[in-house]
Amino acid sequence: MTSSSLVNPQSSTKRLIVPLEPLSRGLLTKAGDFDEQFRLPMSFPAMPPGAVEVTNAYFKFRPGKTESNDHFRLRLFSSTGFHEFDFRLQVSLGSEPKSENTTNESG
Repeated sequence: MTSSSLVNPQSSTKRLIVPLEPLSRGLLTKAGDFDEQFRLPMSFPAMPPGAVEVTNAYFKFRPGKTESNDHFRLRLFSSTGFHEFDFRLQVSLGSEPKSENTTNESG
């Protein structure tokens, strides 16, 4: 899967969602087991402890792919360092599951 632009849900203006280009290899240290790195176009204002800020991240499938079980790491930088959050995004693009009430017409 690839990452794409972020949109602030509180914003009254809509932004075009376009794919992000990967950063040059080795640009960020501690890339770990990840093949590609993306800089998400977002920032948060200084917040007091316990405050929460919300934003949306959109993902799309690579051409020809219809499922993903990819491992991601979100790395947030602050004035004192960075914080990492690992997660797995397991999704499949397909038709809706058949209803249990569907009858078998062949017999």
